[in-house]
Amino acid sequence: MAQIKSFNKVVLVGRVVKDPEITVIATSSRNLARFTVVTNERYLDRNSNSWKDAPAEFHAIVAWGPLAQRIERSVNKGDLLLVEGKLKSRRWKDQNGTDRKVIEIECSNLIVLEKKRDTSAGAQPEVAGSLEDDLNSIAPFEDESLSPEIDEEPF
Repeated sequence: MAQIKSFNKVVLVGRVVKDPEITVIATSSRNLARFTVVTNERYLDRNSNSWKDAPAEFHAIVAWGPLAQRIERSVNKGDLLLVEGKLKSRRWKDQNGTDRKVIEIECSNLIVLEKKRDTSAGAQPEVAGSLEDDLNSIAPFEDESLSPEIDEEPF
């Protein structure tokens, strides 16, 4: 059996911070979706025997091609997503010539777990439709342990 030399995989469950930004790359005509997902973990504080919130983490997500098109149609601020992908870093020089670097998650699979409900007056209830089914067909997620319990204080 071949020996694995490295492995780069990320799986997140979190909420979309704001509506995705969709652009078309002029040189390749490929669609690009950019958005941020926030994750909020909890842990059991053994001293007080109560659950505490760990600081929120914000994750930059990018998706390309047909997946970006589906995100444009189906993903909105507040939606709960399962995002699967890999870490990618990019470097560039900004307008002032300063070297910049960002680490992003390049999304390969995405499932909308919950649509944010519109609670404004007169809003119609959310009805599951073909868009959610469309996203679920991209990457069926077979592991049912989406929210493991964290019983220790992180680091």
